Amino acid sequence: MRDGRWVDQETIWEAQKEFYTVFTDVAAGGRLAFDDRGHLYMSVGAEGGSTFNGIQDLSTPYGKVHRIYDDGSIPAENPFYGQEDIIASIYTYGHRSPQGLEFNYFNGELYGTEHGPRGGDEINHLIPGRNYGWPLTSLCMDYDGTRVEYGRELGITFELADIEQAGVDLTPSLAVSGFVIMDSGQFPQWQGHLLAGSLKARSLFRFVIDKNGLIHRENLLKGFA
Repeated sequence: MRDGRWVDQETIWEAQKEFYTVFTDVAAGGRLAFDDRGHLYMSVGAEGGSTFNGIQDLSTPYGKVHRIYDDGSIPAENPFYGQEDIIASIYTYGHRSPQGLEFNYFNGELYGTEHGPRGGDEINHLIPGRNYGWPLTSLCMDYDGTRVEYGRELGITFELADIEQAGVDLTPSLAVSGFVIMDSGQFPQWQGHLLAGSLKARSLFRFVIDKNGLIHRENLLKGFA
């Protein structure tokens, strides 16, 4: 950028072409977030449609949050860095449709919002190396009314204790979208609170959360979209 105009660009990261898909991007994710240490985080959702391909497979980019440096290099402290047949940029995995991604400068942690199918929308504290469960388990139903428990179908065995449970479960679904973490002198009483849009409820919500989960939820604006 120069004088308010886009004058040049450089590609610093791209998925391998073998992972390109013809599916529509209904669960694509695609959020970006920077932290205060020069890292860039990127969310990549499911491959598309109702497929579960590769979400639990660390050799594919699908259903992951990735972390690189802002020059495109891979941080050596990434949880799977240097491991054979694993994409080194992976930071967390087991995501379905990561709609929001923000770094909290107040506590130095990364947070994300995510769509489930029927219920199972989530707000999560994203911890490096952790598995967020999709499509092995979720606090929701699939679109056909069945429980989300596809481990046996996919040939994946797991312990529930190894799955990072939803920090905040938003069931029934709000279709929670992008969000911001408040840092404004105009609303000092909301410092560090999370403001999230809702596609389904056509509303703007304020969430107060801590390490134990949801403290308070308020609908600030209704029917505005």
